[in-house]
Formats: sequence, C-alpha cells, structure tokens
Amino acid sequence: MSHARAPYYESGSFGRVIAARLLPGTDITLGIEEISRETNIRAAAVQVCIGAVTEASVMIAVPRRDSRTGVGYGEPLSIPGPLSILSVKGVVSEKAGGGIFVHLHGVFSDSKGTVWGGHLVRGRNIVVNTCDLVLDEIKELSLVQKYDPELGWAVVFPEKEATRAGS
Repeated sequence: MSHARAPYYESGSFGRVIAARLLPGTDITLGIEEISRETNIRAAAVQVCIGAVTEASVMIAVPRRDSRTGVGYGEPLSIPGPLSILSVKGVVSEKAGGGIFVHLHGVFSDSKGTVWGGHLVRGRNIVVNTCDLVLDEIKELSLVQKYDPELGWAVVFPEKEATRAGS
C-alpha cells in the first residue's frame, strides 16, 4: 500500500540573494519581515541563519485531539539562553489578505550542548550579538499563506505568477 499523495507544487527560479546581519535586540522573524519589506521580496527561502539568541521560544508538534490530523503545535516552549543558533530555515511568503508571512523552524544549542528545536515563535527569539542571514528570492511564482480546509488552518501554497494575476 502506498502512502504517497500527489504534492502541491509549482516551479520557478531564484532571483536576488540578500545577505544580512541582524543586530542585537532584533527578533529573527521580525528582522526577516523587515528585510523582505525593504527589499520588496514577496517569496524567498531562508538558506542561512546562524548566530546567537538571548533565549529561544519554539512550538513543537504534539498530539491534538482538536486537530483534523490529530497533530498540532503545543504551547510555546521557552528555552533560557544564551543559545547558539545552529540553523534556522524557512520561507518568506505573502498572507492571502496582504502583508508578509515568515515561517521558520530552528535548531539551537545551550551552554551544555543540549539541542532544542521547533517552529519559531514570532517576537520571542532575540539576537544577543549577531545573526548572519542569507535569503534567496524566489521568482516566477508566489508563496501565499491561506486557509487549507483539509487541515483547518492556514499554510503556504505555491502559485504561478500568471495564475495569481488572473485571479
């Protein structure tokens, strides 16, 4: 028995590469949102994100009876720091109603080498000294966060630019 379903996808290409340094006191998600607005990036892959944070706040997948799939995010988990950012990956997309949506997952380590990870909580992962960042702009398609009736919450959908222009 196969468990594969047809994926939902579109193809495009990479455009500009944006390299940045987030400064102390900047939240990682908010910093990427600001860079995206200032550079007019509507779709991008977060390829590199390393540095350190004062603490990390993440959500992890947990069993949830109230979820259509039986899985959802739990309550935010706060990990005291300072913490090294081993890696943060994600996407920059548009909200269906307008604006930028940044979806990030990260891996952090504490002073004892314990590794933590999960979905970054917006506004609660503050850079302590530096955060080196590289964004790869995605061209010829849009990434749009919108409601998925199968899941019951908003997720990112890739859409061809021509398709969006005609809708």
